[in-house]
Amino acid sequence: MDHVLIQRVVEELRTTLTGRFFGKIFQLGPLTFALDFGLRGEYLFISVDPSNPRFYLIKRRLKELEKQSIPLNSFGQTMRSRLSGAHLVSLSKDPLDRIVRLTFRGDDENGVIFRRLVIQLTGRTADIFLLDELNRIQAVLREQGQARLNEKYEPPP
Repeated sequence: MDHVLIQRVVEELRTTLTGRFFGKIFQLGPLTFALDFGLRGEYLFISVDPSNPRFYLIKRRLKELEKQSIPLNSFGQTMRSRLSGAHLVSLSKDPLDRIVRLTFRGDDENGVIFRRLVIQLTGRTADIFLLDELNRIQAVLREQGQARLNEKYEPPP
């Protein structure tokens, strides 16, 4: 996906997803997820396969997704536990890169918290990061050596 296509997808999804709650998560492969935002048959598809990174809405029946999905890996489980019940407050694309940021607002025992899902659609360095409100890495899907937990997230050079 190139910059222009990613920007168009983000603009379209911004109006569709903003304000919606994070629901179920389906892992369709080691580097592929479908996220439920309560759109009745439409799911946010995210793949960070380095050969073909993708990000868009797909139409599937729930039973189809359940049948296709594999058990959640540790990243998927962390994403589910940290984002469950949170709602999407913003969706943006970095101006000069193929990086998409989803910001969620949720509640925990300490009050309101913000979490960010950063999706790098950058080919060889494609990855998904879960960040806290200070942009520190809480979880990473593909541990490629550069990203360390609890360090501030930096986009690839």
